[in-house]
Amino acid sequence: MLKHSLLSKIDKCIRHHINGWNGKIIDIQQRIEEMAYFVSFSQIFNIESTSSAYDLLMSKFNKLTLGTIQVIFETSRLASVVNGVLRKTVEDVELNGMCLK
Repeated sequence: MLKHSLLSKIDKCIRHHINGWNGKIIDIQQRIEEMAYFVSFSQIFNIESTSSAYDLLMSKFNKLTLGTIQVIFETSRLASVVNGVLRKTVEDVELNGMCLK
């Protein structure tokens, strides 16, 4: 049962991947390597072959990149706030009748 479902998924994936190769000159070694990676990723991550592997991997990459950029921006923001809080003043500041040092 597992073998049948796995082979049918691989067949569907490969047919989708080679669609449009008719009449083109291709590097078969490079294409086989791409298909092997695509089949491996689709089996590992349960990706359906409705869109290209590039689109699927780029969407995952963009999510990771966006999260990383948000962490960097938040860290920079907090770093500037901390500098302002910890900065020493050169003179006393009066605020609401109180002297701040």
